[in-house]
Amino acid sequence: MELDPQVQSFVELRDRYAFWENLSQWGYTAWFAAFALGALLLILYAFVPRVQTAVVLPGRGLQRLLYRLIPQRYILLHLGIVLLLVLCAASHQTELDHLRGFAADRDKQHEALIRKIAQSKDPEAVFRAQYLYMPKGNSLVYMTAGNPQLAADYIWLTSQQYVVNSFRRGQKFDMLLRFYQTMLELDPHWIDAAVNGGKVLSALEQNRYAVEKFYIDAIVKNPGKLTLLNEAGRLFVVPPLNPELRKDYAHRAIGWFQAVVNKLKQRKASERRDKMIAEFEDLIARLSVESTAYELADSLLLKNVKDPANSKEFREISARDWLNARSLVQQTRMQAIINAYKSRKAKFPEDLTEITDELRKDPVFRDFDEAGKPLDAFGFHFEYDPARGEVRSYGVVLRQAIQAASIVRAIIDTYRANHNGQPPADLNELQRWVRKWYADPRNPPSASMTNAIGMELNVIQSPFGKPWTYEADKGWIPLPPESVPAILFKNAERVMEEHAPDLKAH
Repeated sequence: MELDPQVQSFVELRDRYAFWENLSQWGYTAWFAAFALGALLLILYAFVPRVQTAVVLPGRGLQRLLYRLIPQRYILLHLGIVLLLVLCAASHQTELDHLRGFAADRDKQHEALIRKIAQSKDPEAVFRAQYLYMPKGNSLVYMTAGNPQLAADYIWLTSQQYVVNSFRRGQKFDMLLRFYQTMLELDPHWIDAAVNGGKVLSALEQNRYAVEKFYIDAIVKNPGKLTLLNEAGRLFVVPPLNPELRKDYAHRAIGWFQAVVNKLKQRKASERRDKMIAEFEDLIARLSVESTAYELADSLLLKNVKDPANSKEFREISARDWLNARSLVQQTRMQAIINAYKSRKAKFPEDLTEITDELRKDPVFRDFDEAGKPLDAFGFHFEYDPARGEVRSYGVVLRQAIQAASIVRAIIDTYRANHNGQPPADLNELQRWVRKWYADPRNPPSASMTNAIGMELNVIQSPFGKPWTYEADKGWIPLPPESVPAILFKNAERVMEEHAPDLKAH
C-alpha cells in the first residue's frame, strides 16, 4: 500500500531519528567500555613488577601473567594514558557541542523576543532588551564627576563589548549608532573613535546614507578634520549593488573629496600637500565619469597627463582614462547637436556627415575619416542609430564590453567548477543557472558584477547591443580583435607626446 507523501516523509524522519538514537546508545556503551579498558591498562601497569628477579617464572596463574608482561610494562602505561586522554577530549567536546547547541537555541529565543518587542513600536524597549542600561551624555558626565572624556571611554569600551558578544544579534545598527552618538556628545573631538565607529556602522548597514549622517554629525563638531571628510567620501567609492545608485554615489563622493581638496589648498604649499591634492583630484576625475561629469573628468585627467611631477606610468594610466572621458564628452555634445537638428527639421539626421560642419566647430572633435565622419578619442567611429537618433562612442562601448566579458568568463568558470569541469551548452543554460546560484544568500553577487552586467545578471546580452558570441566547445566569450590594449589605447601615446613640451618646460 502506497503511503501519503507527508506520511511517508514522517515515517522516514522517524526511522532516521531512531537510527541515530540507537547509534548514540551504542556510543555511550563504547565510551564506557573504552574507559574500562584504559583503567585496566593502568591497573596492570601498577601491578606488573618492574624487573624479573628469577630466571624461572615464579608462581602460576595471575602472578605468572604479570611477570610475562614485564617487557610491555611501559607500553601498558602509555596506551592507558592515551586512551583515557582521548576519552576525556571526546567527553569535553560533546559537552562543548551541547553548550553550543544551547547557545544557538538561546540566540534564536532572543531573536524571537526582540522581534516580538519590536512589534510594539517602542524602540526604547528594544534597546533595553538588548542592553539594560543605555545612558545619555549628561548622566554619564555626572557619574564621572565632570570628566566627559572618561565617560566617552566607557561608552567606547561598552560598544566594543557589544560588537564582540552580540554583533549579529538584534537591531545592531541602531544599537551601535546610539553608542557612537552618545560618545560624540561626550567627547566630540575624539576623531579616531568617530572614524572607527563609522567603519563598524558601514560594515553593518548597506544604506550608506544612514552612515553618512553619523559622519556629518562628527564633521559638524570637527569642521577642519580632513580624516572625517575623507572617510565620508570613501563610503561612496565602492560601487553600490544597485547600478541605479552609481551616479548619486559618485556625486556624493566627489563632493566630499572636493571638500578635502579645498581644505588642503588652504594649507601652506609643500610637496606632501601637493601630492595629496593630486591623488584626490585623480580620484575625483575617475568618479566624475560615474557621475556623468565628463567635462570635469576630462579636465582633471588631462591635468594628470601634463603634470611633470607624475611618473610615466601614472601619466599613461591617466591618458588611457582620458580617452574614455573625452569620448564621453564628444558623445554628449554630439547627442545635443543631433537633438537640436531634430528640433529644427522634425527628424533625425540620416547620417553623421549631415552634422559634420557643426562638429568641426567644436575643438573636442579633432579626427574625421575621409567621408567626414567623426572619430572618438580612441580613434573609432561613433555608432549611430538614425531611427532613434542615438549616438555612442564605440571605444567607450568596447571598454565596457571588456569589463562585462571578464565577469561573464568568471561566471562560466564558476559554473564549470560546479559541473565537473563541463561548460554550459549555451548562454541560456548559463543564464538559468546564474540566477539560481546568486539567488542563494550564501552567494551574493558582487558590486563589480552587478555594475558590469546589471542587477538582473544578464549574461546573454552584451554592451554591443546584441547577444555575446559564445564558443560552447571552449566555454569562452571572444571579443573583437580591436579589444587588445595595443589597439584600444593606441591614441594614449599620442596624447602623452603632445603634452611632452609641458614637461620640458619644467
